[in-house]
This record gives sequence, structure tokens and C-alpha cells, in this order.
Amino acid sequence: MRTHHTSVLLTGFMLLWPFSAVHATDVSGTITTDTTWTVDGAPYNVIDTVTVAAGMELVIEPGVVVTFVGAAGLVVNGTLTEG
Repeated sequence: MRTHHTSVLLTGFMLLWPFSAVHATDVSGTITTDTTWTVDGAPYNVIDTVTVAAGMELVIEPGVVVTFVGAAGLVVNGTLTEG
């Protein structure tokens, strides 16, 4: 398991049409409680910037597909964990 403690801004543009049609989860805004993005909820479409608040953790399970729409990004002020 890798854990990252840092402030990071990730931006990108990625369209994965086959993955976004049926059971996609749109995400945006500030994560204010510890959160896990699971394979069952995937793919996750970041439709506007997501911020992980200080002291909070976002866990992204292996195999989860995350797409960024337009200029949306991920800002990590807390912890981002793969696992």
C-alpha cells in the first residue's frame, strides 16, 4: 500500500466512453470524511475539481478507473492512498 502526504494538483483530460456509460459515479467538491472509491462504484468521473481536505483520506482501490473531464483536477491536502 502506498500512501502520499502532500498537496498536489493533478489536471487532465481523459475520455473513456466505454467505461462511463452505465454505472459511472460523478464526483466533485471537497471530501470532508474518509472516503473509499471502490470497483463497485467505478468508473469515477471527476466532473469538477475534487479536494481531499486536510486530515481526510481518499483510498482508491486497485482496478478503479478515474477519468477527469475538461480542466477538473484532484487537490490532495490530506492523504491519497492506493489500496
